[in-house]
Order: sequence, then C-alpha cells, then structure tokens
Amino acid sequence: MAASALPIHNVSSGQARAEEVLRDAEEALPVLFPVQAPRDVLGGLWSGIKCVLGGVLVGLAGLIAQPIEGAREEGVVGCFRGVGLGLLAGLFFAITGLCTGVFQTLRGVAATPRAICMAGRGWRWDAQSGTWTEPKAYSLLEEAEEVLVQDGEPSETAERNDRTRPTRVADTFYYDQLGVAIDASQQEIRRAYFQRSRQCHPDKTSEENAKERFQSISEAYQVLSDKQRRRNYDLHGRDGKGEGFIDAKVFFDVLLGADALAPYVGRLRITEVLGQDGLGPWDGRGRGEKG
Repeated sequence: MAASALPIHNVSSGQARAEEVLRDAEEALPVLFPVQAPRDVLGGLWSGIKCVLGGVLVGLAGLIAQPIEGAREEGVVGCFRGVGLGLLAGLFFAITGLCTGVFQTLRGVAATPRAICMAGRGWRWDAQSGTWTEPKAYSLLEEAEEVLVQDGEPSETAERNDRTRPTRVADTFYYDQLGVAIDASQQEIRRAYFQRSRQCHPDKTSEENAKERFQSISEAYQVLSDKQRRRNYDLHGRDGKGEGFIDAKVFFDVLLGADALAPYVGRLRITEVLGQDGLGPWDGRGRGEKG
C-alpha cells in the first residue's frame, strides 16, 4: 500500500508544481512583455530588446530554480522533475519574449511614418498612454497674466499692510474703470487692467463706445500704476493726474510684451520712458495731443 501510494503522491506533487509554474507565468506575462504601442521604430526596437532579454533571463532563472526547488522537496526525483519543468518554462518565456520583441519592433516600424507626421505638426507623444496629444494653443495674453502674478512681486496682503492708503479719495473714476477698490494693490490693478482691456479692445469688440472705454481703462492704469500719480489723483482727483499719457493701443502692446518678458530679460526701460515722455492724452485717433 505504501509503495503504491508513493508514485501517486509524486504525481500529484508534480502536477501541483506545474500548475504553480503556469500561474506564475500568467501573472508575469503582462509585466515582462508589455505590448504598449511604441512611438516609432526606435521605440519599437527598444521595447523588443527588453522583451527578448526579459524572456531569456526569466527562462534561465526558472531553469536554475526549478531543479533546486524539486530537490529540496522530493530529492533526486524532484530534481529531475524540476529540470523538466525548468526547461519547459525557460523555452516558453524565451520564445514568448522573442515573438513579442519581433511584434513590437514591427509595430514601431509601422508607426514611424505617423510619428514623423505628428511630430511635424507639433503634437507630443504621451509615453504613459501610448498616444499622441495635441499641444495646447499658445496664448501670450494668458502667459502674461500668469507671469505677472508669479513670485518675485510683493504679495497683495503684504503690499496692503506696507502702504498707508486713505479711507476716502477725491475721485473714484479711475478705480471704477478698472473695477478695483481704492486700496487695491498693484497686482490687483494690473490684473484688472489686463482683464478689462482684453474685453474692451477695439480689435476684439464692435461696440460703439469700445474705443472710449479702452482709452479710459488705459488712462486709469497709467495713473494708478504710478505711485506718485496715484497719490496726486487720490488727493486732487483728475485735476492732479498729470500728463504724459500715450496711445492706449501702443501702451497695451508695449506693456504686455515688456511685463511678460521681465522675468527673463529684466524690466525694459521703454515702459518707463513711454510713461514719462511729454505725449499728450488720447485723442480718439491713436495719436497724442497736448492737453
């Protein structure tokens, strides 16, 4: 009875080990042989090489580990059985790696023409999803608004605390044009100017009074962005705003370009010169005249 039970035990043990090897192989396949779409021929070749090397290495590991595992559990018989299982597992992983590698390489070759086309259009390859993504349209205005509120300028709270602002001012016309409070910080004033000027720009809207509103917004910003002018305006109203206003469109374009590039090339002197030259106020035709 005992002699007849031994082969049955050995057979069942071998079947259990074979089933365990198959389960391990099933779990390892997606990790060892990823079939994500390659970008081009180079991506496909690199993916194929990794698949082939992974299959060979795992096959060799199985060829070494299975006989040792079998000998530890069943002695000499288990060692020979482990050699057989190791050979089967090694061949399986090696052949699978080779086939997957060839498949990935061919996919890379087939994807190369499309990769050249998409790269020429400016699209970007997302390695995580294996797809091409359309680039976000560049907007100088949006970048300017982001740059203007980046670190490097005093925070709005700190600026409010460091500045003594009057509780009442002689005139609120310019503050109303920008839609800010009389104690607004320079960041708030600048942000409001860009938002309002974009909405009322004559090239962007066909409203009848767009040009006048755009001119008023530009004049308001030129006054409130200058500390001395703002102080005089708060005390004396529009009689104390001073002169030196420039064409609203020119001011908008120059300020946009200069402030957007300031973190990279420094603040341009032209933004100060244009605000201090003796150019007259806006006359509605894009030129200055003496007041």
